[in-house]
Amino acid sequence: MKIALFDFCETIVKFQTADAFVHFVRNQSKDRRMNFINKIHSFLVKSRIFAIVEHIFPKSSLNKRLILLQLKGFSKSNLRDYAKLYYHNKIKQAFIKTILFELIKKKEEGYKVIVVSGGYDIYLNYFVEEFKLDGLISTKIKFNKSNICTGEINGIDCLWSNKVKLLKSYFLKEKIDFSNSFAYTDSITDLPMLNWVQNGIVVSNNNIQNWMKKYKIILWD
Repeated sequence: MKIALFDFCETIVKFQTADAFVHFVRNQSKDRRMNFINKIHSFLVKSRIFAIVEHIFPKSSLNKRLILLQLKGFSKSNLRDYAKLYYHNKIKQAFIKTILFELIKKKEEGYKVIVVSGGYDIYLNYFVEEFKLDGLISTKIKFNKSNICTGEINGIDCLWSNKVKLLKSYFLKEKIDFSNSFAYTDSITDLPMLNWVQNGIVVSNNNIQNWMKKYKIILWD
């Protein structure tokens, strides 16, 4: 089986979508509690507390987790409504067409196409559904038994080496043709995924960095 793995944020779409989704919900809902937590977050950023902690623990996702906490208390159905609106009004307007065409091409060539992203499943599902992709591996938002958001990540954050951990679990019973499989990303944090298959491809907005030069590069503007 040949697979094509695509990062999402700044690979298929032009911005980082996870935190932006929370900000979108806050702006749409006008929720005062979200505004309060956001002010605490802004204070911690300005005081450089986050910068210090994330320098010491770069894989902690502390900043992302505190932003996500703003969604605590929302119902799953409510967040799905916001996610659908977010997908259609924000994400679809920011597709990187060069990479989107590459994704469609790989699908037509018979590759099993999987999105592997630190973005949240609640809105990425709409992308996978629209383009009839084969799967999604992403960061999941946690809900309790009453389908109320806890403001936490469900499981592990789909970043860094966690992407390969989740990929190995996802394809546990599948035989992959690694030599003819591809991975696409814009980020150095995805080196584990790039190197997991034979053909790692870097996506860049005309900003070529030294680490990229050992890979094939697709430029977009």
